[in-house]
Amino acid sequence: MIIDRIYNQEPNCRYCRFKRNLEIARINDPIDPVIVMLDDLSARHKHREAVFHKYHIDRLVSIEEALRGVQTKCFAKSNQDYKLTFDERSTMNQITVIGFLKNLDMVQRLGDEQRDSTKFVRGVRFRYAILATAFRSYETKKGYLAIANGIDIFPDLTKIPDGVFDPKFLDKIRCLLVTKLSELKVTLNEFLILSMILICASEQHIDLSDNGKEFMRSQMNSYGAALSQLCMRNDPKNGPVRFVELLSVCQVVETTYQHIESFAQLFRMAVPVIQSRELIKFE
Repeated sequence: MIIDRIYNQEPNCRYCRFKRNLEIARINDPIDPVIVMLDDLSARHKHREAVFHKYHIDRLVSIEEALRGVQTKCFAKSNQDYKLTFDERSTMNQITVIGFLKNLDMVQRLGDEQRDSTKFVRGVRFRYAILATAFRSYETKKGYLAIANGIDIFPDLTKIPDGVFDPKFLDKIRCLLVTKLSELKVTLNEFLILSMILICASEQHIDLSDNGKEFMRSQMNSYGAALSQLCMRNDPKNGPVRFVELLSVCQVVETTYQHIESFAQLFRMAVPVIQSRELIKFE
Protein backbone atom coordinates (compact mmCIF):
# COMPACT_ATOMS: atom_id res chain seq x y z
CA MET A 1 0.00 0.00 0.00
CA ILE A 2 1.07 3.58 -0.63
CA ILE A 3 0.88 4.49 3.05
CA ASP A 4 3.42 1.77 3.82
CA ARG A 5 5.77 3.27 1.27
CA ILE A 6 5.62 6.90 2.36
CA TYR A 7 5.03 6.73 6.12
CA ASN A 8 7.73 5.37 8.36
CA GLN A 9 8.58 6.62 11.84
CA GLU A 10 12.17 5.43 11.80
CA PRO A 11 14.58 8.27 12.64
CA ASN A 12 16.45 8.06 9.33
CA CYS A 13 13.52 7.72 6.93
CA ARG A 14 13.05 10.34 4.20
CA TYR A 15 9.54 11.15 5.42
CA CYS A 16 10.79 12.12 8.88
CA ARG A 17 13.73 14.07 7.46
CA PHE A 18 11.38 15.98 5.18
CA LYS A 19 9.08 16.81 8.11
CA ARG A 20 12.08 18.12 10.06
CA ASN A 21 13.18 20.14 7.04
CA LEU A 22 9.72 21.68 6.76
CA GLU A 23 9.82 22.63 10.44
CA ILE A 24 13.25 24.23 10.02
CA ALA A 25 12.12 26.04 6.86
CA ARG A 26 9.08 27.44 8.63
CA ILE A 27 11.23 28.76 11.48
CA ASN A 28 13.93 30.27 9.29
CA ASP A 29 11.79 31.44 6.37
CA PRO A 30 8.45 33.25 6.66
CA ILE A 31 7.41 31.70 3.35
CA ASP A 32 5.58 28.43 4.01
CA PRO A 33 6.93 25.80 1.57
CA VAL A 34 3.63 23.89 1.52
CA ILE A 35 1.74 27.04 0.56
CA VAL A 36 4.28 27.72 -2.19
CA MET A 37 3.79 24.14 -3.42
CA LEU A 38 0.00 24.49 -3.41
CA ASP A 39 0.11 27.82 -5.23
CA ASP A 40 2.24 26.28 -7.97
CA LEU A 41 0.10 23.15 -8.31
CA SER A 42 -3.10 25.19 -8.26
CA ALA A 43 -1.90 27.40 -11.12
CA ARG A 44 -0.95 24.34 -13.17
CA HIS A 45 -4.28 22.64 -12.43
CA LYS A 46 -6.31 25.73 -13.38
CA HIS A 47 -4.37 26.14 -16.63
CA ARG A 48 -4.96 22.50 -17.58
CA GLU A 49 -8.68 22.79 -16.86
CA ALA A 50 -8.98 26.09 -18.75
CA VAL A 51 -7.35 24.71 -21.90
CA PHE A 52 -9.46 21.55 -21.66
CA HIS A 53 -12.73 23.49 -21.48
CA LYS A 54 -11.95 26.30 -23.93
CA TYR A 55 -10.34 24.44 -26.82
CA HIS A 56 -10.65 21.34 -28.95
CA ILE A 57 -8.75 19.71 -31.79
CA ASP A 58 -10.60 18.13 -34.67
CA ARG A 59 -7.87 16.02 -36.19
CA LEU A 60 -6.02 12.87 -35.24
CA VAL A 61 -3.17 13.33 -32.80
CA SER A 62 -0.68 10.53 -32.27
CA ILE A 63 0.71 9.69 -28.86
CA GLU A 64 4.17 10.65 -30.13
CA GLU A 65 2.96 14.11 -31.17
CA ALA A 66 1.22 14.63 -27.83
CA LEU A 67 4.39 13.63 -25.98
CA ARG A 68 6.43 16.09 -28.08
CA GLY A 69 3.84 18.81 -27.55
CA VAL A 70 0.91 19.80 -29.74
CA GLN A 71 1.40 23.25 -31.26
CA THR A 72 -1.03 25.93 -30.07
CA LYS A 73 -2.05 26.76 -33.65
CA CYS A 74 -3.63 23.30 -33.91
CA PHE A 75 -6.27 24.16 -31.30
CA ALA A 76 -9.66 25.59 -32.16
CA LYS A 77 -11.65 27.59 -29.62
CA SER A 78 -14.80 25.81 -28.53
CA ASN A 79 -18.13 27.61 -28.42
CA GLN A 80 -21.48 26.73 -26.91
CA ASP A 81 -23.00 25.83 -30.26
CA TYR A 82 -20.35 23.25 -31.05
CA LYS A 83 -20.98 19.95 -29.30
CA LEU A 84 -17.77 18.00 -28.88
CA THR A 85 -17.77 14.28 -29.54
CA PHE A 86 -16.46 11.62 -27.18
CA ASP A 87 -13.26 11.35 -29.23
CA GLU A 88 -12.70 15.11 -29.27
CA ARG A 89 -13.24 15.52 -25.53
CA SER A 90 -11.11 12.47 -24.74
CA THR A 91 -8.34 13.76 -27.01
CA MET A 92 -8.25 17.14 -25.26
CA ASN A 93 -8.33 15.39 -21.90
CA GLN A 94 -5.22 13.43 -22.83
CA ILE A 95 -3.42 16.37 -24.46
CA THR A 96 -3.92 18.56 -21.39
CA VAL A 97 -3.01 15.75 -19.00
CA ILE A 98 0.20 15.00 -20.92
CA GLY A 99 1.06 18.71 -21.05
CA PHE A 100 0.50 19.00 -17.30
CA LEU A 101 2.69 15.98 -16.57
CA LYS A 102 5.49 17.01 -18.93
CA ASN A 103 5.80 20.43 -17.32
CA LEU A 104 6.05 19.21 -13.74
CA ASP A 105 9.48 20.05 -12.33
CA MET A 106 10.02 16.52 -11.05
CA VAL A 107 9.26 15.00 -14.47
CA GLN A 108 11.66 17.38 -16.19
CA ARG A 109 14.32 16.49 -13.63
CA LEU A 110 13.96 12.82 -14.57
CA GLY A 111 15.79 13.59 -17.79
CA ASP A 112 15.52 11.51 -20.91
CA GLU A 113 18.91 9.82 -21.21
CA GLN A 114 17.13 6.50 -20.84
CA ARG A 115 13.79 7.93 -22.00
CA ASP A 116 12.68 8.00 -18.37
CA SER A 117 10.59 11.16 -18.62
CA THR A 118 8.86 10.05 -21.83
CA LYS A 119 8.15 6.56 -20.48
CA PHE A 120 6.94 8.02 -17.22
CA VAL A 121 4.48 10.46 -18.79
CA ARG A 122 3.12 7.79 -21.11
CA GLY A 123 2.84 5.29 -18.26
CA VAL A 124 1.13 7.55 -15.73
CA ARG A 125 -1.18 9.54 -18.01
CA PHE A 126 -4.29 7.37 -17.68
CA ARG A 127 -4.07 6.94 -13.91
CA TYR A 128 -3.73 10.67 -13.43
CA ALA A 129 -6.50 11.34 -15.97
CA ILE A 130 -8.84 9.06 -14.03
CA LEU A 131 -8.27 10.99 -10.80
CA ALA A 132 -8.44 14.41 -12.48
CA THR A 133 -11.64 13.49 -14.33
CA ALA A 134 -13.19 12.13 -11.13
CA PHE A 135 -12.35 15.32 -9.24
CA ARG A 136 -13.83 17.42 -12.07
CA SER A 137 -17.02 15.34 -11.87
CA TYR A 138 -17.09 15.63 -8.07
CA GLU A 139 -16.61 19.41 -8.18
CA THR A 140 -19.50 19.77 -10.64
CA LYS A 141 -21.78 17.71 -8.38
CA LYS A 142 -21.82 14.70 -10.70
CA GLY A 143 -22.19 11.37 -8.97
CA TYR A 144 -20.33 9.55 -11.72
CA LEU A 145 -17.29 9.84 -13.95
CA ALA A 146 -17.98 12.12 -16.90
CA ILE A 147 -15.37 13.61 -19.21
CA ALA A 148 -17.26 16.92 -19.38
CA ASN A 149 -20.79 18.21 -19.93
CA GLY A 150 -22.27 14.81 -19.25
CA ILE A 151 -20.16 12.99 -21.86
CA ASP A 152 -19.75 9.41 -20.66
CA ILE A 153 -16.27 8.02 -20.03
CA PHE A 154 -17.17 5.07 -22.26
CA PRO A 155 -17.35 5.18 -26.06
CA ASP A 156 -20.62 4.47 -27.90
CA LEU A 157 -22.02 1.33 -26.29
CA THR A 158 -25.04 1.02 -28.59
CA LYS A 159 -22.96 -0.94 -31.12
CA ILE A 160 -22.04 -3.59 -28.56
CA PRO A 161 -24.14 -6.78 -28.48
CA ASP A 162 -26.40 -7.16 -25.45
CA GLY A 163 -24.93 -9.10 -22.58
CA VAL A 164 -21.28 -8.25 -23.22
CA PHE A 165 -21.13 -5.83 -20.29
CA ASP A 166 -22.97 -6.08 -17.01
CA PRO A 167 -24.59 -2.65 -16.40
CA LYS A 168 -23.66 -2.96 -12.70
CA PHE A 169 -19.99 -3.36 -13.69
CA LEU A 170 -20.13 -0.22 -15.84
CA ASP A 171 -21.87 1.75 -13.10
CA LYS A 172 -19.22 0.62 -10.62
CA ILE A 173 -16.52 2.02 -12.90
CA ARG A 174 -18.43 5.28 -13.28
CA CYS A 175 -19.26 5.80 -9.62
CA LEU A 176 -16.66 4.15 -7.38
CA LEU A 177 -14.02 6.90 -7.35
CA VAL A 178 -16.40 9.88 -7.45
CA THR A 179 -18.32 8.37 -4.54
CA LYS A 180 -15.06 8.03 -2.59
CA LEU A 181 -14.13 11.68 -3.18
CA SER A 182 -17.63 12.75 -2.17
CA GLU A 183 -17.64 10.64 1.01
CA LEU A 184 -14.32 12.14 2.09
CA LYS A 185 -15.28 15.66 0.93
CA VAL A 186 -11.83 16.05 -0.61
CA THR A 187 -10.73 19.68 -0.91
CA LEU A 188 -8.87 21.17 -3.85
CA ASN A 189 -5.63 21.45 -1.85
CA GLU A 190 -5.89 17.84 -0.74
CA PHE A 191 -6.53 16.74 -4.33
CA LEU A 192 -3.53 18.70 -5.61
CA ILE A 193 -1.04 17.03 -3.28
CA LEU A 194 -2.76 13.64 -3.44
CA SER A 195 -2.52 13.67 -7.23
CA MET A 196 1.24 14.20 -6.96
CA ILE A 197 1.51 11.21 -4.63
CA LEU A 198 -0.47 9.12 -7.12
CA ILE A 199 1.78 10.26 -9.98
CA CYS A 200 4.95 9.42 -8.06
CA ALA A 201 3.61 6.07 -6.84
CA SER A 202 2.88 5.04 -10.42
CA GLU A 203 6.61 4.49 -10.95
CA GLN A 204 6.05 0.91 -9.76
CA HIS A 205 4.06 0.23 -12.95
CA ILE A 206 6.58 1.83 -15.32
CA ASP A 207 9.90 0.55 -16.67
CA LEU A 208 12.10 3.37 -15.39
CA SER A 209 15.81 3.26 -14.75
CA ASP A 210 16.90 2.51 -11.18
CA ASN A 211 17.81 6.16 -10.70
CA GLY A 212 14.44 7.23 -12.08
CA LYS A 213 12.56 4.95 -9.71
CA GLU A 214 14.59 6.08 -6.72
CA PHE A 215 14.02 9.73 -7.62
CA MET A 216 10.25 9.25 -7.88
CA ARG A 217 10.17 7.44 -4.55
CA SER A 218 11.95 10.35 -2.91
CA GLN A 219 9.46 12.75 -4.49
CA MET A 220 6.57 10.62 -3.21
CA ASN A 221 7.98 10.81 0.31
CA SER A 222 8.20 14.59 0.03
CA TYR A 223 4.62 14.98 -1.16
CA GLY A 224 3.49 12.52 1.51
CA ALA A 225 5.09 14.71 4.16
CA ALA A 226 3.38 17.78 2.70
CA LEU A 227 -0.01 16.06 2.72
CA SER A 228 0.51 14.98 6.33
CA GLN A 229 1.37 18.53 7.32
CA LEU A 230 -1.71 19.86 5.52
CA CYS A 231 -3.92 17.38 7.36
CA MET A 232 -2.40 18.26 10.72
CA ARG A 233 -2.75 21.96 10.03
CA ASN A 234 -6.42 21.62 9.09
CA ASP A 235 -7.28 19.35 12.03
CA PRO A 236 -4.51 18.66 14.57
CA LYS A 237 -6.61 16.12 16.44
CA ASN A 238 -7.74 14.01 13.48
CA GLY A 239 -4.94 14.83 11.04
CA PRO A 240 -3.35 11.33 11.05
CA VAL A 241 -6.72 9.69 10.36
CA ARG A 242 -7.43 12.15 7.55
CA PHE A 243 -4.02 11.42 6.06
CA VAL A 244 -4.74 7.69 5.89
CA GLU A 245 -8.23 8.30 4.48
CA LEU A 246 -6.86 10.44 1.67
CA LEU A 247 -4.19 7.91 0.74
CA SER A 248 -6.94 5.29 0.36
CA VAL A 249 -8.15 7.25 -2.67
CA CYS A 250 -5.05 6.09 -4.57
CA GLN A 251 -6.13 2.47 -4.17
CA VAL A 252 -9.58 3.31 -5.53
CA VAL A 253 -7.91 4.96 -8.53
CA GLU A 254 -5.92 1.77 -9.13
CA THR A 255 -9.07 -0.37 -8.83
CA THR A 256 -10.87 1.89 -11.31
CA TYR A 257 -7.90 1.72 -13.66
CA GLN A 258 -7.95 -2.08 -13.58
CA HIS A 259 -11.70 -2.16 -14.21
CA ILE A 260 -11.34 0.19 -17.19
CA GLU A 261 -8.51 -1.98 -18.50
CA SER A 262 -10.83 -5.01 -18.36
CA PHE A 263 -13.55 -3.04 -20.12
CA ALA A 264 -11.16 -1.93 -22.86
CA GLN A 265 -10.04 -5.49 -23.57
CA LEU A 266 -13.61 -6.76 -23.80
CA PHE A 267 -14.67 -3.78 -25.91
CA ARG A 268 -11.96 -4.44 -28.48
CA MET A 269 -12.97 -8.08 -28.73
CA ALA A 270 -16.68 -7.27 -28.96
CA VAL A 271 -16.36 -4.63 -31.69
CA PRO A 272 -12.95 -5.11 -33.32
CA VAL A 273 -13.92 -2.95 -36.31
CA ILE A 274 -14.17 0.14 -34.12
CA GLN A 275 -10.73 1.65 -33.65
CA SER A 276 -10.16 4.37 -31.09
CA ARG A 277 -7.83 7.22 -31.85
CA GLU A 278 -4.36 6.13 -30.81
CA LEU A 279 -4.00 8.87 -28.22
CA ILE A 280 -7.11 7.84 -26.29
CA LYS A 281 -6.65 4.09 -26.68
CA PHE A 282 -6.43 2.80 -23.12
CA GLU A 283 -3.05 1.34 -22.17
